[in-house]
Amino acid sequence: MLRFLLVLSVAGLMFAQTTTRTAATATSSSAFKLGGAEVQVAGIPNWPVAAGDEVQAGAAPVLISFRDGNRVTLARGSKAKIEKNGDKTLLRLLDGSCSYILKSRLSFGLMAGDKPAEVSGLRGSLSTASAAKAAGNLPVSAEVLLPPPPPTPISR
Repeated sequence: MLRFLLVLSVAGLMFAQTTTRTAATATSSSAFKLGGAEVQVAGIPNWPVAAGDEVQAGAAPVLISFRDGNRVTLARGSKAKIEKNGDKTLLRLLDGSCSYILKSRLSFGLMAGDKPAEVSGLRGSLSTASAAKAAGNLPVSAEVLLPPPPPTPISR
């Protein structure tokens, strides 16, 4: 009985450590990269994303849902890194573009490369300098636009 309680306690501690480390979940209708590894999405709709992880969309957008209710959709081929700065979670867009729907800006921040994004509303889009240049030298800032719909759910 004591052995069972010890195993149960260790399992509970491991679960608690995993859930506090998880900053978000990533969902896509096709394979994407998470932490440099190719993620095959068949049968597993949501993948945990921790602070320090890089997410790169493949042939389909990737929806990143954060614990505080904020959501970011990476466009096809775009790449971002999830970071923590004290109590604040940051999404650093490394390449490409994304759209976002924010619940709160107090616990969440957006960056385009090394620059903080100028977020003027709770919905909008963001692109990196390289993506903006490819699109015709648009400014590197967030624009208030409706984001594209989230990826289609993965059938089971």
